[in-house]
Amino acid sequence: MIYLIDDDKSVRGALERLMKSAQLPVKTYASGQEFVDSVLPGETDCVIFDASVPGVNGMELLRHFHEHNVDAQLILLTRDDDEETRAQARRLGATGCFVKPVDGQALLDAIRFSLTSRGC
Repeated sequence: MIYLIDDDKSVRGALERLMKSAQLPVKTYASGQEFVDSVLPGETDCVIFDASVPGVNGMELLRHFHEHNVDAQLILLTRDDDEETRAQARRLGATGCFVKPVDGQALLDAIRFSLTSRGC
């Protein structure tokens, strides 16, 4: 399953349509808290999340996953393209970091690569 967390309804809708057009199963969430309250992803899952969602933000989600030994593929979406953000995301287990607006094909390629490299 691909889990998508973004508070921007239009971004969430566009990325959901992109994934469905690529025949990838996707569930969407408007907040990190909503996601944390309902899902604990497994190793065959991919979680794509906005770094700046209100409440439980992207870095807090990464910390949560790290603390709970979540073995999913984690891809961060951010508007802040700086080395500190990318380095912190990598330290906390993110397998990818994309700057918004996201190149749809690059994101699909990263999802497929992440899941294929794990034998999923």
